[in-house]
Amino acid sequence: MVDDGLLRRENGSWSASDDLSTVSVPPTIQALVGARLDRLPTDERAVIERASVEGKLFHREAVSELSPVDARPELGSRLMALVRKELIRPGKATFTGQDAFRFRHQLFRDSAYESLPKELRADLHVRFADWLEASAGDSPLDLQEIVGYHLERAFRYREELGVLDDRARSTAARAAELLVSAGRKADARQDISAAVGLLTRGAALLPQDAPERVRVLAELGEALIEAGDLAQAERVSTEAAEQARVLGDTSLGALALIPRARLQMCTNVDADLDEIKRELREAVRSLEEAGDDRGVARAWLRIAHNEYSFSEREHAVEQALEHARRAGARREEAEALNFLPGLAASPALTVEEGIERCRDLLAAAQGKLGLEAGALAMLGILTTQSGRVDEGRRLHSRAREIYSELGQRVRYSGSATSAASMAVLAGDLPAAEAALRESLDILTKMGDKGLLTSIAWRLADVLYEQGRHEGALDLTRVSEQAASAGDHDAQLGWRAVRAKLLARRDDPHGAEALAREAVDIAKSSNYQTGITVSLLALAEVLRLLGRADEGRLCVHEAIEIFER
Repeated sequence: MVDDGLLRRENGSWSASDDLSTVSVPPTIQALVGARLDRLPTDERAVIERASVEGKLFHREAVSELSPVDARPELGSRLMALVRKELIRPGKATFTGQDAFRFRHQLFRDSAYESLPKELRADLHVRFADWLEASAGDSPLDLQEIVGYHLERAFRYREELGVLDDRARSTAARAAELLVSAGRKADARQDISAAVGLLTRGAALLPQDAPERVRVLAELGEALIEAGDLAQAERVSTEAAEQARVLGDTSLGALALIPRARLQMCTNVDADLDEIKRELREAVRSLEEAGDDRGVARAWLRIAHNEYSFSEREHAVEQALEHARRAGARREEAEALNFLPGLAASPALTVEEGIERCRDLLAAAQGKLGLEAGALAMLGILTTQSGRVDEGRRLHSRAREIYSELGQRVRYSGSATSAASMAVLAGDLPAAEAALRESLDILTKMGDKGLLTSIAWRLADVLYEQGRHEGALDLTRVSEQAASAGDHDAQLGWRAVRAKLLARRDDPHGAEALAREAVDIAKSSNYQTGITVSLLALAEVLRLLGRADEGRLCVHEAIEIFER
C-alpha cells in the first residue's frame, strides 16, 4: 500500500489517501512479502535478488560484481530506492572502505533469494565466492568457511539440476578444499562442533575414490569421538578403512586405524590394549615410510592416550610434537600441547614445580582454549594437592566449563574423576557423586565403555564412603563388565572397592584376595596413582579384618609412593 501510494506518512503518522476496503490482502506473511517484491520495477528487483545471494548483510561492491555491466552505473540510485521503500537499510561493512546494506527483515532476503532460478543461483554463488576471495586481500578475516559455503551451494544447485560437468566438479573440489581446511582449523582450536560439521560437508563433496577423502574421514572419525557421537564415528571410520583397502594404500589404512583404535578402547570390552599399541606402532612405521608427518603425529598421540607410564607417555607426546611441527599440523600440535598439563603431575616433579609448569602453559596458551582448559584443570589438581582445596576446585571448575563450551563431551566427562577427588578432599561427597553421576549418564548415552569403567568404580567408592553399599556393589559390577583386560585403571579400581565391601560382608578371604589382586595389577603396570589407590584399599580391608598393624604398613607404603 505504501508502494502504491495508498498509505502516506504525515506528521509522524500514517494516513490513507484512498478507500482501503477494496484492497486485497495476501493470506500469509510470506505471500505479503512476495507481493511487495513483485511490485518492484524490474531493475530494482534484479538488484535486491543479487543482494540476497550474500545474505542479510550485503556489500554494494558485491552486488555490482553480480550485476550486468550495463546495469552498474545505476546501482546507487536503485539501492536508495530500495532504502526509501524500507526493504533495506544501511549496514556496517565487513570490509574497510566499502558500503554495506542490510535487509530490514530476513523474510525480504529469503523471498528475493528463492525467486532466483537455481541455475542463476549457482552462477551467482560462484561469482560471489570469487569476489569475496579477491576482496579479502590482506584482511585478517578468515573467510574460508564462507567462500566454501557459497561454492558448496553452487555445486548442490547444479547437482539438483543434473549438471555434473567439469565445471561443477571443479566447484565441488574448491569447496571441499576450503571446508576441510576450515574444519581442521576449528579442530585445532578445539571447536569440535564446528569441526564435525565442516569436515562432514567437505568429505561429502569429495569423490568416493579420492585418497584425500580417506584422510578427511579419518580426521572426522576422531572429531566425532570427541563430540561423543561414537555410532557415527564407527560408521565413518569403517568407511575410511574400507576405502583405503579398495585403494590398496597401506598408509591410508594406517590413518584409518587411528580412530578405530580409539573406538576399540571406548566400546569393546574385550579390547587388547597391548595389541592396539602394537598396531599403532605399526601405523607409525607405515606413515613414516610414506613421509606423512601429520599422520605419524596422530598415531603417536593415540599411543600417548593409551600409556599409563609417565615416561612412556612423555616420549609419545614429544614424538607427536616433533612430527606435528615438521608438518605444520596445527591441530595435532594443539592436541600434543594439551598433554603437557597432564605431564606436570609427573612423579619426577614436585607439586610446586608442577604448578609452575602449569602457570607457564597458561601464559603461553594465548587463546588456545583447549590448552588453557588442560592447564587450568591440572593447576586445580596440583593446587588442591598443595593444600589449597577451595582454590583448586575453582580452577578445575573453570576448566570443565571450557570443555563444555567447546563441546568436548569426552574431556568434560573424563574430568569428572578429578572434580570428584577434589570434592572428596573437601568433604563434599554429594558434589563428588553429582559430578560422577552426570559423567556416567553422558558416557552411557554415548556408548563409551572405556571411560565409563573408570567413572563407575569411582562413583562406587563415593557411595561406599557414604555407607550406600548396595549401590556401590552394583557399580563395581558395571565397571567389571565393561572393562577390557588391558584397562588397568578399571581392573584395579572395581577390585579395590569391592574388596572393601566384601570385608564388611564377613568375606575375609575374598576381600583380601581381591585387594591384593588390585595391588598386583597396579604394580605390574607401573601405574603409580593406581598403586596408591589399591594400597589404601588393602589397608582398609586389613583394618576391617582386625589387622590394623598390617594395614598401617600399606598406608606408609602408599604415602611413600605418593611423595616420590
